[in-house]
Amino acid sequence: MDDENVPQAIATMERILELDVDILFDFHRGPIHDPQQHIQTRIDFLKGVQNQVRELHQEGKTIEEIQSVLNFEPPWYMDLTEGRFGIDYLIRSLIFDQP
Repeated sequence: MDDENVPQAIATMERILELDVDILFDFHRGPIHDPQQHIQTRIDFLKGVQNQVRELHQEGKTIEEIQSVLNFEPPWYMDLTEGRFGIDYLIRSLIFDQP
């Protein structure tokens, strides 16, 4: 979403990893019995994408070009959100937002 701060979300997940959590209740997946691995996988993915996005931005690529290079395709429901969600918001946040 346009108001999400993805680097802040990463920092929050890193803080959650420091907690002694046995079960994570994920709204989309239900209970997760290995929360540390689940969260670490998400952090690693987002940091990997962030590194790629920032590299491409440093090369002078536009948001649209970055989305194309990384082959980011919006999910099927994107049109239903009437602009509330967008891959471009994710890319902008990874480039410009600070935790």
